[in-house]
Amino acid sequence: MMASQQATWDAQRSAAASASASAAASAAAVVSASAAAEGLSVEEWGLKQEALATAAPVMPELATYNTPEGRGAAAEYFAALFPYVYATGDLTEWKAMSEEGCKYCQAVIDQVETLHAKGGWVDPWEMTITDTTIYVQNEGYDYAAVEVTIDQPAGLQHNGDGTTKSYDAKPVTVLHLSMRWNGERWTVGGGNTK
Repeated sequence: MMASQQATWDAQRSAAASASASAAASAAAVVSASAAAEGLSVEEWGLKQEALATAAPVMPELATYNTPEGRGAAAEYFAALFPYVYATGDLTEWKAMSEEGCKYCQAVIDQVETLHAKGGWVDPWEMTITDTTIYVQNEGYDYAAVEVTIDQPAGLQHNGDGTTKSYDAKPVTVLHLSMRWNGERWTVGGGNTK
């Protein structure tokens, strides 16, 4: 009885190992075919999947208040969307905060849409907000300024055709935003970096 049980267990283990190896080979074939279909190496395809899976930044509750502090938090959130939109191509929140006449906002939209339409992306990166300056809103004006100072590491853009473009680290980038409370949320009417 013991010998037959041992033989049964051995057969079950062998069948499980064979099924596991078959599943791994099948998964590898799917990845390889997916990469080839996009004209990417398996390594690049993996990097792209990682970029597309980047988690969206979460808007802090403070950013939903019509206060100077709320404006500052909304500006920081808008800045935090920058690496996310380049990695994923998801412009939903960026567009929701961008006013129609914002040339800076539209330039980012155009760049992201063009890059992702060609199968490209930017590797996700961690930027650090080192300072936020909230300017006083002048009486009678709809817009008020916020400056967000950012420390950005080096980055890598994949163009979708196998070529890449590297970006140097920028320890001090100042994002200047003109923001307005539209009655429901903070929006960006203009911006630039220096």
